[in-house]
Amino acid sequence: MALSVESEPPDVTGETASNCVRSGKILIRNGEYDDGIAQYDKALAIDPGYAPAFVYKGLALVRKNELGKAEEFVDRAYTLDPQSAVSLAGKGYIHAIKGEWQQALDASDKAITASDRLKDASEIALALRVKGYTYHRMGDHAKAVEILKESASMDPESSHTKLYLGEAFIGMQDYEDAIKYLQEFVAINPKFACAYYYLGIAHDASHQPENAIQDYRHALKLDSRNPNIHCGMAYAYINSHQYHDAIKKFDTALKYDRHNAAALFGKNMLGVLEAQEKAIREEIQLIQLNLLKYSEQVTETTIKNLQELLDDFKNGLNLVKNMFFIQFLVGIGLLVVAFGVAIAGNNELLSLVLGITGGATTIITFITASPVSLQKNRVDFSQWMIGYFSWFNTYLNTNILLAQKAYREEKMEWEELQKINTYLKQNTMDAIQMMEHCCEFRTATHFSGGKAGSGQSVTEPGTTKPTENPQEKTET
Repeated sequence: MALSVESEPPDVTGETASNCVRSGKILIRNGEYDDGIAQYDKALAIDPGYAPAFVYKGLALVRKNELGKAEEFVDRAYTLDPQSAVSLAGKGYIHAIKGEWQQALDASDKAITASDRLKDASEIALALRVKGYTYHRMGDHAKAVEILKESASMDPESSHTKLYLGEAFIGMQDYEDAIKYLQEFVAINPKFACAYYYLGIAHDASHQPENAIQDYRHALKLDSRNPNIHCGMAYAYINSHQYHDAIKKFDTALKYDRHNAAALFGKNMLGVLEAQEKAIREEIQLIQLNLLKYSEQVTETTIKNLQELLDDFKNGLNLVKNMFFIQFLVGIGLLVVAFGVAIAGNNELLSLVLGITGGATTIITFITASPVSLQKNRVDFSQWMIGYFSWFNTYLNTNILLAQKAYREEKMEWEELQKINTYLKQNTMDAIQMMEHCCEFRTATHFSGGKAGSGQSVTEPGTTKPTENPQEKTET
């Protein structure tokens, strides 16, 4: 098949075909494919039979996804010089792309032998790169990395070796090294969509979906109709829980390739995930409702009990008040009688009245002691209930907050859980201290400042600590 280089031959005054090819390779390495191809065309205008120009133009066309034209140019080079290392390497690369593994390996081995005879490092590196790429496509990623690293040592300027190394490391699931080589490649060659696509795969596989999404966006700017890029971006959206955007990307991928297996599988999987997500969210909502209902029940019960306590407290207060009033009247009456008897000079009657007064006082004190103590217990219990309700309400609100965070799919770090746990412990201690401070069942330690549980004897303020008896201490 006849191949046209350009409709109008470029100006080639004072240039050589080899120099044009060299300039074209530099441009291709920097991602300037159109300018690089123009240099190859210029080389062919100078020397229409210069096989390397056909090969390198074919390789450049592969980068532009024009495989049919690329194969034509490589075949023309092979026809012109079938023993050339460059022609053999180009032939091997086309075989590898087409999945013809054995032909690719045979051609690359012949290219290595031919270039080794010429001691041309760049041609040896090219042949090794093709061989390494072939092993990568075959699935032997470790062998591919070994060969590609050898190629890179012979031609460190080759950016595409870094690209193939990145792909091979992805195959080995070594995403850290894959990201390293792919980032080096895009730094040199920022206009190659495939590199950003593989970088997105590596970032997504290493649990960095947000970085992967950015990579896929770069790739789509360079190749907006590639279904694989849209599909990869959809999976990154799934891993970042952006399901609506994932569905749109799967639909776009199927728009360009309605038989794309990855997009069909992903869309089906997304439907299952959405169903599971919906079930989980409904369960969390149910937990939240139950917590709120339980909180409402506890609040109602507490208010009811406090109201009953308040009613009992009022009734008891009235009873105690009446008792104290009666006690006061009886006491005054007895004292008046005793005073009158004393004036009258009746000693026997005075003794009787005083005895009755003492007995009445004892009886009245005995009668009123229980209601007064009961009132104190009611006050203590109400204070205890208020403290308990405050503690329980804080605990319940914390659980409601955690349920809300789960419903919003907000991440909970271990440090945050530790802070919540510490807060709840402190809240419990505060509630206990408040109950002990307000209620009557405090221990002597709260009046003395001594340490509870320390084993030290504690005395009331203003009292003297008793002297220890060594003999009693020994017996104890």
